[in-house]
Amino acid sequence: MNYPDNRAEAIRIKAPLYNTKKPCIHGHTSERRTKSGCCVECGKERSTKYRNDNPEYQAAIIKVWNQANKDKCAGYTAKYRALKKLQTPIDADEDKIAEFYRTASELNEIYNSTLQVDHIRSLKNYGLHHEDNLQLITKTQNCQKGTKDEAWIHPNQIDEQIINPDCEIIKWLKSV
Repeated sequence: MNYPDNRAEAIRIKAPLYNTKKPCIHGHTSERRTKSGCCVECGKERSTKYRNDNPEYQAAIIKVWNQANKDKCAGYTAKYRALKKLQTPIDADEDKIAEFYRTASELNEIYNSTLQVDHIRSLKNYGLHHEDNLQLITKTQNCQKGTKDEAWIHPNQIDEQIINPDCEIIKWLKSV
């Protein structure tokens, strides 16, 4: 992207960065942050040094966020894998996909289970990251299934009964 060549212009047009093409005191010729005037490359180096010098602190922050956002982590991971392989179709309903991950997370919390969202036809075997290709299965079942393309519980079976925690599917999932 073409950034302004001075800070005053960057402030005027509210650009986040500007580039003077002059080296900073450390010799970097990268962009500078409009708010602080600091070199972006120097900032990256400081952040990297802090993370490397304080791995416990960084790990603790990540762990707390991951624990508080398990459904998001699982969803982001699957979405990343699917996007990486360009396997999320245009008609995929992000809300329905997110609901699978929220449901798995909630049921795991309520019943202390190990449910996972699984792709019926695996991404490795060119399945799609689409709500019609997702199912809830236990971690053990997922490991047994591997990349075989087979459904254990079709999502439509869950959708109709998920409101009632005493339904047969939920009882079955608890017993596995």
